[in-house]
Amino acid sequence: NNVDDSDYTLLLVLHNFCAEAAYCCADFDFAFELVQRVRENARSFKDTWAIESTNVLALGSSGKMNLAIDCGLQILRKLGATIPMAPTNRDIVRAHKSSKKLLKGRSDERLLRLPPIADAVASSKMHLLNLLFMYTMMVRPDLLPFIGWQMIEITVHSGLSGMASVGFALHAALLCGIGKDIPNGFRFGNLALKVCERFGVHVWSGRVLPLIYGCVHGWSRPIPESFEALRLAQRMSTESGDIEFAMLNYNVYYWNRIEYTNIRRLANDLEATMKRMEFYGQYGSFIMTKTA
Repeated sequence: NNVDDSDYTLLLVLHNFCAEAAYCCADFDFAFELVQRVRENARSFKDTWAIESTNVLALGSSGKMNLAIDCGLQILRKLGATIPMAPTNRDIVRAHKSSKKLLKGRSDERLLRLPPIADAVASSKMHLLNLLFMYTMMVRPDLLPFIGWQMIEITVHSGLSGMASVGFALHAALLCGIGKDIPNGFRFGNLALKVCERFGVHVWSGRVLPLIYGCVHGWSRPIPESFEALRLAQRMSTESGDIEFAMLNYNVYYWNRIEYTNIRRLANDLEATMKRMEFYGQYGSFIMTKTA
């Protein structure tokens, strides 16, 4: 705190980069140490946004997914997002009606014409929601609808971004799985792909394709038709450095293939995949694979 502004900014950036590097190397203890240093010395709440995102990633990847969700929701509340910690059926119905009303009369073309997101707070909320949806899907599925609906609400009010593709894809999966509204599920799935194309297919398709081809496509198309897209999602996640989703995409691919692959070959493939997960320190995905 006793450094001048230029030194403070440099130290903050270095701590953020070092925490990300520690996360990528699965050195979670060092990442958590850096998070704590920034929390203790940050001059404002805004200065902690970047490293708090890394903290959520490190907690989730190290298998502490419930703690990752709690920390993420705490930051989101400070940013002004409203997601219930323990949603009731009434909360779900109310939120669903709200999102349906918000999207009423908005065509795909109108949504694609939204201006780029410019507000830093809105962008930070989208980033955190994008990180949290995987963990809620795995251990707190009651929160999953609110993640998707919140992303769509932010997009409609604050502008379009690549992260919106994940929100639309998640909305599509929920429409098919919970709402049994297959036509609209496919509509928003296609919209998610269009947003991907606009903002960089490699960056976001690794997260969007497993939602569409793992949770939407199979409602009206033969499951084997999804295999190529799910393989593509694995490669895109790996190429873009999204190791967490690369490991998850292996799971989604094998789940969809389970009735179409020799069980011994599938077991061998899963064993090799779990070794990759251990190597990258992705213990959340490892636990999910081992349990399945």
